[in-house]
Amino acid sequence: MFYSQGMIEESVFRNGISKVDLQNRKIVAKWWDKDENLFPGEPIFIGPPNPGLDEDDGVILTAVTDKRKNHKDFLLILDAKTLEEIARAEFSSHVPMALHGIFVPS
Repeated sequence: MFYSQGMIEESVFRNGISKVDLQNRKIVAKWWDKDENLFPGEPIFIGPPNPGLDEDDGVILTAVTDKRKNHKDFLLILDAKTLEEIARAEFSSHVPMALHGIFVPS
């Protein structure tokens, strides 16, 4: 199993988090996609302190950029099994989209 964030180009996964089953080689028919203005970053899987029975026991963390003015970006916490939202924490400032891939010279 792995988790992926969608691309910015037009597609059903352009601004969502998808779950991919490697054994069956298919995208699991569950993904997080709440609003065309919200763009999640790289999903990070965090397993439980005591490993569970299932491979997807744990949570997904992702920083979400809200492209609307006067809306805050936030850290999103999803249930890794269902991709349902557990919680979110708003940031006090804007988080650039694709922060993971931005390199700024000193």
